[in-house]
Amino acid sequence: MRLSAHQPSYIPWLGLLSKIDDADLFCIFDCVPMESSGFENRQRIKTAQGVQWLTVPVRRSRDMPVKDVLIANDHNWQRKHWRAIELAYVKAKHFGEYGPQVKDILMQPWSKLADLDEAMLRYFTGVFGITTRIVKASENGFNGHKSDLVLDMCRKLDVSEYVFGPLGRGYADLQSFMDAGIGVEFQYYTHPEYPQLHGAFQPYMGALDLLFNVGGEKGAEVIRSGR
Repeated sequence: MRLSAHQPSYIPWLGLLSKIDDADLFCIFDCVPMESSGFENRQRIKTAQGVQWLTVPVRRSRDMPVKDVLIANDHNWQRKHWRAIELAYVKAKHFGEYGPQVKDILMQPWSKLADLDEAMLRYFTGVFGITTRIVKASENGFNGHKSDLVLDMCRKLDVSEYVFGPLGRGYADLQSFMDAGIGVEFQYYTHPEYPQLHGAFQPYMGALDLLFNVGGEKGAEVIRSGR
């Protein structure tokens, strides 16, 4: 059993989807504090004017776990996000097919950021044909910090191999994993190119950029080509 994990993400990027697809089991790491400059509540889209950030307004306190972060619903953010997405991608080849589905998720009355992020994640894994089983850290009671926390997750989920992100090299205690009989791998992802609107190719957009431009079936091939 091969496991990977990551903090919740508003709209996943291709490297995260690849890491999920490359595992048998994926854990949404919603029990850790929200990063101050992470992607839990924001993502980028490509527009005619260049890269634009979409940021979900939130209410949170210091060190609050992502699972408890609330969305500030007094900024009309959903309509603003959808309008920006529509203007950027209305001429994309597959916007007519997938745009209404993304809009339906986005416009629901979300109160918790983690719930929105999970819905987006499950939509994009589904539309790209990624069948990896998904669980949540908050429902499994993992203990520890950094490498020890990951190791405890691996033990409780009874896996034989764990796929770290590239930053895992900075904190992973490889000896402890070896002692536990758990194999370790570090993700290396080269961002693939694909047809885009609005000029020269721009990497690291949210997965909706790939979906609207290329579609689900071919998009899955693009995602896997960077692994």
